[in-house]
Amino acid sequence: MKSSLINAVHFKTKNPIWSRLQQNRSGKVKRKTKIFTTSMNPTNISRTGIFLICNVICTLLCFTFNQNELSQLVEPYQVYSIEEELNNDISRRLEFLDCKDLPNIEIVRELGKGKAKIVYEVKLPSGQIAIAKRCISDHCLRKGLLIREVTYLKGLQEQYGQDQVIELYGACDGEYPNGGIDLLKGTRSSKKRNTRYLTKIASNFNEGYTSFIELGKPFLSEWREGEVKFRKCFASFFTAADVESFRVIARQYAAYKDSPMVLGKPTIYFTDNIWVEQYILAKAGPRHVDLDMLDECKNCTYNEALKFNCAIVKDVVFQNDIDCSLAYSLDNPVLNFDDHINATEAELQCIERVGTPKIASKKK
Repeated sequence: MKSSLINAVHFKTKNPIWSRLQQNRSGKVKRKTKIFTTSMNPTNISRTGIFLICNVICTLLCFTFNQNELSQLVEPYQVYSIEEELNNDISRRLEFLDCKDLPNIEIVRELGKGKAKIVYEVKLPSGQIAIAKRCISDHCLRKGLLIREVTYLKGLQEQYGQDQVIELYGACDGEYPNGGIDLLKGTRSSKKRNTRYLTKIASNFNEGYTSFIELGKPFLSEWREGEVKFRKCFASFFTAADVESFRVIARQYAAYKDSPMVLGKPTIYFTDNIWVEQYILAKAGPRHVDLDMLDECKNCTYNEALKFNCAIVKDVVFQNDIDCSLAYSLDNPVLNFDDHINATEAELQCIERVGTPKIASKKK
């Protein structure tokens, strides 16, 4: 099945019949009309029949592709182009949740709290279980970290489709009461006061900004900074599908529609995105969930951004020779995209092998 998929991708992009079919779809049908007006000798009839059969076969191939597998294989902008031809609703326009839905959103429990943000498990009006993110620091609010994150997630979802990214369900930007938050003053005391207030009203979604996204599975139960031996052990449990997903992350950001995105500032080597805690196992596979250190690289080319992103995910999967290019993915197709790491088992085995790692404070 996979080899036929690869052949079909090459057939679509390089075969002249595919190009002619694309022309027909855009309304340029003169050549096709001419075929039916040629002299009806046996040779022409035979050629016409062959051409029509090829068109039918090509069309069937296009519509019977497993879109998930295709999206995993080709460059993000190519996926967008192909699906746009096959589906007029490529953006998969969704009805996002907003502030009017807050009365019907139930907090189930607090999942985690860091220096900048707090995360809750919530039940949406549809019954879907998701997470809600809230700022609990002046820095998070002043820098607009959640708003920025939602903007990027929404852009990714519109560009690649909901089934290829972390699902974004919506957001609410509630107003603060008078005297609640003061962003005009930048003094240390005012920042501390803002942080105290944000922490106090964290579970009150009517005040401040709240984002609602997919509840994925964290790879590690705790933030474990450093501990190279432990991380290398854990990375050894990543499957071929997991590693391919990290390649997809690198390519999706490099081909982001507004500007190439990179997993950190190119002028600064260090970024939290080298840690596996910055990623979750989502429905689409391993995906990047903490976008604080994501950076636009307006002067980068696609290849430059891809090279940088690949150097970052290399440190996550501990594969120095990882190749994030489309060519590599096409030449080395993954047989089962649903085969993922058992993170709980991997963590337990690595603790047994290298000992209990030092646990650092969680950075959210």
